[in-house]
Amino acid sequence: ISGLILSGYVDVDKLLKICIETMLIAVNTTSTSLGFVLYHLARNQEKQKVLHKELISVLPDKISKLNPEVLQELPYLNACVQETLRLKHPIPYSIMRLQKSIVLHKYYIPAGTWVMTANEVACLREENFEDAQLFKPERWLECSPELYQDTISPLLEAQFEPFLGRDWLQKQLLVGTAKIIRNFNVRYRYG
Repeated sequence: ISGLILSGYVDVDKLLKICIETMLIAVNTTSTSLGFVLYHLARNQEKQKVLHKELISVLPDKISKLNPEVLQELPYLNACVQETLRLKHPIPYSIMRLQKSIVLHKYYIPAGTWVMTANEVACLREENFEDAQLFKPERWLECSPELYQDTISPLLEAQFEPFLGRDWLQKQLLVGTAKIIRNFNVRYRYG
């Protein structure tokens, strides 16, 4: 790492961000997040049925191929993953550098300032999301993403850089969820 910094080819601020986020996400976020997607679908059988129907329409048999184009044809799958990431954010806290100046609760924060956000808290507040505690994938189908742009979350990139590995995490969750829900009915039999 020191060789990269000394070479001048690496932005030290970006490297710092990557190092801190790597420490924050080192605990297997993909499997934990997939577990929460399946948990929410198991607890909400009617939503799982809607997703299963969508998956069967696009993936007619068990060996149907999943690729980025196919994943884009599955809006309800994308909404289920997005809603799970809102309810149980894979990185409860993240550090990021503001791309532009903002006013937050009457405090001016200049561009370039490093801030730490409590992503999960922002995503569970009623002033940011109606029925914030409920699993409602439909909220992501019924609106444009701009509706939630002012919510402080790396999932909504209005002010901040995206968190490291977000695209990879989302693709893994989409593929894993699609393969499981396409072929199995997941149930929750506790509590």
